[in-house]
Amino acid sequence: MSLAELASLASSVAVVVSLVFLGLQIRQSNRNQRSLMQQGRSARNVELLSRLSDPRVSDVISRAANGETLSDQDCFVLYALPDLGVLELRRLLLSVSFGHAGSQELGIGRYHLKALARQPCLSRSLEVRARRDR
Repeated sequence: MSLAELASLASSVAVVVSLVFLGLQIRQSNRNQRSLMQQGRSARNVELLSRLSDPRVSDVISRAANGETLSDQDCFVLYALPDLGVLELRRLLLSVSFGHAGSQELGIGRYHLKALARQPCLSRSLEVRARRDR
C-alpha cells in the first residue's frame, strides 16, 4: 500500500466521520429547536392563564357566561378573547407544518379550541365584536 493510497483512505475515513458528526449535530439541533418551541408554547399558556385568572377578567367572563349586562369596559375585556385561541392554533399549525410539533400537540390544540368555542362568553365576545365593528 503506497503513501498516496493510505492518505486517500485516511481522507475517506475523515469525511465519513465528519458526516456522522454533522448528522448527530443536526439531530441535536432539531431536538433543541423542538424543546424551545414547546417552552415558548408553555410560556404563552402560562401567561394566558395568569391573565385570565386576573380578578377583573375572570369576573367579566363569569358575568358574560351568566348573561348579565356588560358595560363598554367589560366588553373591551372580552373583545380579544376569540383571537387568543385562533392565534394559538395558527402557531401550532405552523409548528406542525415545519415539523417542530407533532400530531399529538395539534390534537391538544384542537381540543382546547373546541372547548373555547363551547364557552358562553365566546358568543358574547363575538357579539361585542360585531357591535364594535359596525
